[in-house]
Amino acid sequence: MHNYLTQTLYKRQISHQSLKESNTLLEKKNKKLHQKNTALVRRTQSLGAKAQYLQGQKSNHIAEICSLVSRSKQITNENFCDKVKSIFKLNNKSYSSNTVWLATNILQVGQASLRSTAECMQLIYEFLTGEPPQNFLSTSTLRTWH
Repeated sequence: MHNYLTQTLYKRQISHQSLKESNTLLEKKNKKLHQKNTALVRRTQSLGAKAQYLQGQKSNHIAEICSLVSRSKQITNENFCDKVKSIFKLNNKSYSSNTVWLATNILQVGQASLRSTAECMQLIYEFLTGEPPQNFLSTSTLRTWH
């Protein structure tokens, strides 16, 4: 036991000055570690607050989506058909720009003829509305667009 005490606790070679320096160095290290620990605690608290805030934001977004879904009304077939008709034709004499764009693009795909493009547009209209078009696109109208 005596050997253990003399080797670990009591060291003759160490002077009072070196012990002071060692103590000062250890105190500085301790202070730096304490500052790092304090900074990490603050950062952890900040991240916790940020996570809680983001969780609240997520909950708010989900609640808003649920609210919008519950407030939205179901579209009826009649409303859908009316909307499709308004997209294709502004009135009995003129077509919408979307109709012109669609017909022009169909005409350019695979170098389709004017007649097949007119038939394709009629089939699309009939598919979407469920009724055949009356006085729909003619080849002469398509010719002016192309």
